[in-house]
Amino acid sequence: MKFKIPIIAAVVSFGVLGGVAGATYYNHTAELNQELDTYVLQGTTFEGVDLKGKTREEVEQIVQAKVDEWNATQLTLTLNGQNKTLTWGDLGVSYEGTAIADDIFSGQEANYGDRVDMKKEAESGVRTRVYNLKQVFSPEKYDEALQSDYNKPLTQPKNASVYMAGSQKQITPGKNGVMVDKEKLKGLVETAVVEKQATVTVPTKEFAPKRTTEDVQKMDFSKTVAGFGSPMTGREGNTRFNVERAAKSIDGTLLEPGEVFSFKGEVGHANKANGYKESTVYVNGELSTDYGGGICQVSSTLYNAVLNADLDIVERVNHSRTVGYVPIGLDATVADYGPDFKFKNSLDYPLYVQAIPSGSTLTINLLGKEATGKQVTLTSKKDSETDTHIKASAYKTVKQNGKVIVENKLIGRSTYKK
Repeated sequence: MKFKIPIIAAVVSFGVLGGVAGATYYNHTAELNQELDTYVLQGTTFEGVDLKGKTREEVEQIVQAKVDEWNATQLTLTLNGQNKTLTWGDLGVSYEGTAIADDIFSGQEANYGDRVDMKKEAESGVRTRVYNLKQVFSPEKYDEALQSDYNKPLTQPKNASVYMAGSQKQITPGKNGVMVDKEKLKGLVETAVVEKQATVTVPTKEFAPKRTTEDVQKMDFSKTVAGFGSPMTGREGNTRFNVERAAKSIDGTLLEPGEVFSFKGEVGHANKANGYKESTVYVNGELSTDYGGGICQVSSTLYNAVLNADLDIVERVNHSRTVGYVPIGLDATVADYGPDFKFKNSLDYPLYVQAIPSGSTLTINLLGKEATGKQVTLTSKKDSETDTHIKASAYKTVKQNGKVIVENKLIGRSTYKK
């Protein structure tokens, strides 16, 4: 019997010890799970900040603080001694990888055994986790932030021009403009943000004018496409002066195929500031005086030259009263804050407008590389006349190589006050 007592004691002793060990294991597991569910392990950093022992809420606050700091970070753009300072937020910078707390704590989830190993590796420096944000640019917001300053040319280009001195071309070379190199600037800004640079020198580039010197050199204006002359006999001094000034403004104008000519666009305001003098004008059919009186002779003469070239008329308005320098119904009035005269170069080669106010005649020719082979006949007539108004109409007949291709086509109706 004495041998049974130790055996029983041993069994009892083993049962007691097993219960204690199980409780200890359970408590350690719960503590480890609680620790890794609540706190960041050693060896974890975010943008160089040690996150050891931080809670989820603290990690989220640290990430948000970094986002706020970067949104307020300033970048200065320097151009020709002028500075423009913008924040990263202004530039449309956003950030990828802000859900760092979720990544950290999901990465610390595992079974007990793996978590034990995970903690040991973290404490020994074997397990490290490094988190950083990635800057992402919004193209729309970036463009909006820079468009007011950098979308316009810094220096306007200058078109090459030509003056026909008889049959000789005298060419004035074109000049390149200067503008911000927006694509290169965008790359520099993105690099500056990523590398935490404080300043960027805005890059520039040259760009060619619409009409280069080479373009003009290739143009041929050796042929008269069409022309028209109107009398200047009897024009008083200021009126003649204004006619000559307006003629000079359009002389030498080049029109590419498909390009639209605007009389007001070429002449500008016919006012005192632009050197025009006071002369006789019609205002709502009443005789008056104003600066620029007489320039409508230039627009009307040009209108007839354009009709003779059989080009497309875009805009034409008759005078309020009849004029004596072109046939009735074939005039074209212009005014600073009123009608314009426009036509389109509907030929497949460039045209040169030549305006010559000489002696008793204002002559306007359209020059190009070849004649059209067309002969245009313009006619006009009074359709009706009352005590207060005259109504008229104008027509054209076009022959090409002797064959009629357009016969007595109506080109416009006009109503004048008497």
